[in-house]
Amino acid sequence: CKDGKGRVGNRVQPVNKGVYNNLVQKNAPAAHAGLRFGDQIQMINDVSVAGCSMSDVH
Repeated sequence: CKDGKGRVGNRVQPVNKGVYNNLVQKNAPAAHAGLRFGDQIQMINDVSVAGCSMSDVH
């Protein structure tokens, strides 16, 4: 789910071999989906993001 500008309302940061939420905007699709600050994201569209760079994640 994305907003009218194609965004989901969160920012991520790769840390070691994981990807973590470092911002979830209030009332954004990410917040409505239950994402919270500090959550580890393990997969995006059924693809593992472990060890991915920021450009890979975006």
